[in-house]
Amino acid sequence: AMRSLVRKPFELIFSSSAWLVDRSGFSRPFGLELLHGGAPLPSSGGITLLPPEAFQEQCELVLRSRSSPDALASCAFRMPPSWSPLAWKTPCGPFVFCLQTDDVDAADVLGARCQVVTLRPRLVFTNASASDLELQLPEDRILRLAPGQSMESHWHVKPGEQDSPSTSLRFRPLADDGGGFASAWAPSGAPVERPWSGLVLLSDASAGATPMALQGLAGEPSSVWTVQVAPDRGALAASFAEGS
Repeated sequence: AMRSLVRKPFELIFSSSAWLVDRSGFSRPFGLELLHGGAPLPSSGGITLLPPEAFQEQCELVLRSRSSPDALASCAFRMPPSWSPLAWKTPCGPFVFCLQTDDVDAADVLGARCQVVTLRPRLVFTNASASDLELQLPEDRILRLAPGQSMESHWHVKPGEQDSPSTSLRFRPLADDGGGFASAWAPSGAPVERPWSGLVLLSDASAGATPMALQGLAGEPSSVWTVQVAPDRGALAASFAEGS
């Protein structure tokens, strides 16, 4: 007798009690891939399912580019029980992340006990003022922030500081001339730059609000600004606002 073969649709269901959420900020053409035992882990939409051994055995984080099948860089680590910073040197520059592990509400996962590990930048700046700001970072890097803008920052971590990476900066408001410049013009026609603030330390130990007096241009009064540093389980949020 003749038999016909009928192909029915099917689906594969993967389950895991822990997963990694990628909030690293990487965008195309770059992307991250997580491996365990040399094999890529199931991943979709920035969420990677973790094996039970991920908290005892090392996983490998791989940086890839869509233009090349080869890995640009990789680093090995274990998922932390609570949180952990992650300093990573790559050919694309240095990166400083933090890993934060949280329990998932049992009501959201049908009573199961699950955990989520979030990969995010360690340091994020926020301009909480009404003025454009200029930040002077290590290695003479300059970063500009518009009012209300937030932006992550990475830096070269010094040897011995991998467990608690810290950095520093100076800042100044940009002149309100419509052109986005931190300078004014002297009678001679030469530009006069606004002075930088004092040194601002960014570390887990520098938590809290620090008022700083910023010198004005000639004929301008000094102004008071406040830098708020908020550590949160390996992450650092630094905001800048005018006033005390």
